[in-house]
Amino acid sequence: YRRFVESGKCTDAYGIFSDIVQINFHEAITQNAIQSNQSICTNDTPDVLLGSSPLGGDGTMNFRWEQSTDSLFWVDATQANDLIDYQPEALLQTHWYRRIVTSGPCNTIQGGADTSNAVKVKVNSYPIAFAGDDFETCGDTVSLSAIPTPGLEAIGTWTSILHPTDNFNDANDPTTLVEITPDSHGIHQFEWKENNNGCISIDTVDVVFWEKPQVEAGEDQLVCGLTTNLEASIVNPSNDNDWTYSGPGVLTWDAIDTTLVTADEYGFYTLRLTSNNGVC
Repeated sequence: YRRFVESGKCTDAYGIFSDIVQINFHEAITQNAIQSNQSICTNDTPDVLLGSSPLGGDGTMNFRWEQSTDSLFWVDATQANDLIDYQPEALLQTHWYRRIVTSGPCNTIQGGADTSNAVKVKVNSYPIAFAGDDFETCGDTVSLSAIPTPGLEAIGTWTSILHPTDNFNDANDPTTLVEITPDSHGIHQFEWKENNNGCISIDTVDVVFWEKPQVEAGEDQLVCGLTTNLEASIVNPSNDNDWTYSGPGVLTWDAIDTTLVTADEYGFYTLRLTSNNGVC
C-alpha cells in the first residue's frame, strides 16, 4: 500500500507518493494438540507429554507450557517449558497442563496465539494396608479383621500365602470369613492388598489354627468292686488331657494304664474328661 498526496496546484505530476507499506497475511495457527491424560501414584514422575507439530504463522513456532492444580488458574510450567514436548517433575497432587503456541504476528500481543487442549495428570494416594494383628483361633473357620485405608475407594483383596486352598467367603471383604481344609491346622498367612488405581499397599496377618479336640468319656458303667477300666476316646489327642470327678470318695488313676481307675469308697461317681489343644 502507498498514499498519494496533492494540494492546490500541486496535483498530478506535482503530487507526492508516500513510502510503500507491505502487509503480509499469515494463516492462523492450527493443529496445536497435546496428549494425553495420565494416572500416577504420589511422588511418581509422569510420562512425557507429547505435543503435535502446529501449522500456520510464519512457520517458526514458539512454545510455552503452562500448568494448573485446578484447571482454572494457570502459571508457567516449572520444568523446561519452551519445547514441543514437556516432561513434568514428580508430582504430589493432580495437575493439568496445556501448551500455548505463537508464531510471527500470531502472538499474545497482536492476537492469534493458540492454546492447546488441557490434559490431566491424576495423582492417586498410596493406601496404607493393615491386615490386622496376628492371633490364634480354635477350629477351621475365622473372621479376619483388615482395616481399609480411610478416605480412599481402594479395592482390597485377600490372598492365602501358605495355603492356596483356603476358602474366603468374600475375598474383597476386609472382615471376611475364611475356612481352611481340615488337614491344614497350624500357621496360615493371609495377605491383604489394597489397590487405589494402581497404587498398591500390602500387609499380612499370621493366624494359628488349632485343631479342636473331640473327646468321649465312654459309656456309663455299673461296677462290681472298686476298680474299673474307663472306655474314653480322644480324637485329635493332645498332651493336655485331664479327668475331673465328683463322688463320695477319692479316685486314683493307674500310673501306667491310665484307663484303670480305683475308688476308695463305694458310691456314685460322675467323671468328666477335658482335652486342651492350644487355644481350644
